[in-house]
Amino acid sequence: MAKCRENGVDMSTGRRPEKSPGPTSAYADLVAGLLDAHDDLATARFDAELAAAVAAGAVTAETARVLRFWQRAAQRALVDHARTALPAALGGLDAARAETQQGIAAAERSWHEAGATRDES
Repeated sequence: MAKCRENGVDMSTGRRPEKSPGPTSAYADLVAGLLDAHDDLATARFDAELAAAVAAGAVTAETARVLRFWQRAAQRALVDHARTALPAALGGLDAARAETQQGIAAAERSWHEAGATRDES
């Protein structure tokens, strides 16, 4: 069964996930903060339209309840995915950047150790 999260809290346990120190943790905090700061105006509009449909008899109250449940579940799933995937992706970019810098530094050392000069390139 999928775990539900709300505001970074695992709803199955009521606790925030453990974080390891380092850049990925900082990215996780950044992503979580950005997601938590989101004003969800579309959900308010969804609820208003659904209420109007129920009032007009176009949708039953039970159908409206089911639609609201699954709309909220879809939003939570997207937020959970972003909280998981984005910090890892940003951390991967940092690792790739560091690896590239190390490769450039190694190439530069090799160049100098070989006694090469700019004119010889």
